[in-house]
Amino acid sequence: MEIKIQELHNRLTILLINSESYSHLYDWLNLDEEELLNDIKSYVHLYEGEITKNELQEEIESGLSSLMEFYENDWTVYIYDQGNEKEVRLSEAMSEKKVSRFRCDWKLIDLKAEWDVEVLKLSDEEDDFTLGDYYTDYQ
Repeated sequence: MEIKIQELHNRLTILLINSESYSHLYDWLNLDEEELLNDIKSYVHLYEGEITKNELQEEIESGLSSLMEFYENDWTVYIYDQGNEKEVRLSEAMSEKKVSRFRCDWKLIDLKAEWDVEVLKLSDEEDDFTLGDYYTDYQ
């Protein structure tokens, strides 16, 4: 089974954006889909060649966890506390407002049912679809 790296990043971005776990962070992160895609590409490192399903799923989880850590520790957001707006780190806002991290443990079957195979080949071929074309797959 061959998977285009660009398609995997695109699908992961749209799946995350449409997930309930991300919806609670949407306003604070204030990222458009292209910005989130670029952040995911920076943290979920994929290279051409053979990879097992478990290795790929571990890379996705590790990369997204690191990205969430970056957001928690390096982003500041505004929250209201007793009627006053204050700027805090995202992690503090999440703690005060009891908001969880976004989901990081996506399985290949979540991205595309056909990808649920033991060994895959990642390719650097260009994806024929745009990022927005994947919205209909995850609604």
